[in-house]
Amino acid sequence: EQEVLKNKYRGKGEEKMCVILLGRNNVARNRYVKNLMSIFMQNYTNFHVVYLDDYSNDGTLEKVIKFTKDQKFPN
Repeated sequence: EQEVLKNKYRGKGEEKMCVILLGRNNVARNRYVKNLMSIFMQNYTNFHVVYLDDYSNDGTLEKVIKFTKDQKFPN
């Protein structure tokens, strides 16, 4: 039974998933980097990320955009 579940969620059989990250003023201590890397380092690969910035005044949104472009994440 575990093997069936393992095969269902790995490789070509993966179902598409959306990961939503909420952030506000996440530049301090590079929290946005930690949040994004924790997602992109997973074994599950069939997903896309939506980063919702709650009116940050520290440049979080710009940092997130630059970071994801620089890293060339596939999702």
